[in-house]
Amino acid sequence: MSELVAIGPRDLISCFAAVGAELRCAANAEEMAKQLERASREKDISLVLLPEDCAEGCMEAVNRFREESDAVLMLLPVRTDGLDISAEEIGKEIEKAVGVNLLKTGSRSKVRG
Repeated sequence: MSELVAIGPRDLISCFAAVGAELRCAANAEEMAKQLERASREKDISLVLLPEDCAEGCMEAVNRFREESDAVLMLLPVRTDGLDISAEEIGKEIEKAVGVNLLKTGSRSKVRG
C-alpha cells in the first residue's frame, strides 16, 4: 500500500492528517534529516510532503532522499514571503513526470482553438 507522509513541525503538517497523511514531527533540521533518511528506506511510501521553510536547513538530506528513494518529495510553500524554493522544486517534479517544466516562464504553449 502506498503512503503519504508529511514531515515537519506539528503546527505546519497537522493539516495533512485530514487527507490521510502519516505525520512525522520534526522540530529542527537535524530531526528532519533523520526522518528523511528513515523514510528513504521505506518502500511503501509514494509521496513525502515537506514544508519549504523546513527544507532550508536540510537540503543535503532532501537531495539524498531523492537519490535513494523512488518516492516523490514535494516542498510546499507555507507563507507568501517564503524562500520560493517550492515553485522551482514543483517545476522539477512536473518536468520529471511529463518531460517539460510547465511552470517555467516561456515554456507554455499557446493553444488556439
